[in-house]
Amino acid sequence: MRRVIVVLVGALLALTLLVPQAAAQTNPEPAIIRVTHLSPNTPDINVYLDGERIFLEQSYATTSAFRAVAPGPHQVIVSLAADDANVPIAELTIDLIRGRPYTLAVINTLEDVEAVLLRDSTDVPEPGQTRVRVVHAAPNAGLLDVWPVGSPFPILTDQYFGQVDYVNVPAGEYVFNFTAAGSPDVLLTSQQLRFEPGWTYTIAVTGTAPEGEEPLIVHAAVDRVGG
Repeated sequence: MRRVIVVLVGALLALTLLVPQAAAQTNPEPAIIRVTHLSPNTPDINVYLDGERIFLEQSYATTSAFRAVAPGPHQVIVSLAADDANVPIAELTIDLIRGRPYTLAVINTLEDVEAVLLRDSTDVPEPGQTRVRVVHAAPNAGLLDVWPVGSPFPILTDQYFGQVDYVNVPAGEYVFNFTAAGSPDVLLTSQQLRFEPGWTYTIAVTGTAPEGEEPLIVHAAVDRVGG
């Protein structure tokens, strides 16, 4: 009888240990994703994930809230919101890691529009610092240098279209000048931006100037709120 009881207790203990593992496999921690519309002459867009519409009527120079999705491979389709036929203007296969944040950036002009998956940083800046991601999404602007107004030094240089870089800067208020690389000629001055300590932000340069009609602008978004 003692042996039977020991065996039963052992079996119950094994089941207890297995249940959380099975539940974790059935319901894995989701990834989170959002969309930022940076295509300057593209109207509002819808975004589909595996055939399900997950972002509706996203306007130019806006960033959506994050949405939880299952980790693993997915097919992304971007279409014009006004197109009832949902003809894709951009398609992308993505593979998401559970627990990770992502931004789907829609860039370039409508004629050459593309969707790009950006992996958002989860690094926590040092005390008193802010983490800033700079996205060059202005197809006609050429190479850019990024200067905080009043600083003798740029935070980034020779940024090309499609380039994405993170930098850490002291928290505070900033205005940035974007100049042609290696030149003092200012192509764009940003709006005033306030960066909180410990937070992470994205600032994206977009527009079709100087060759197109859409002026260069800076679109800013909060990526991560500090603790």
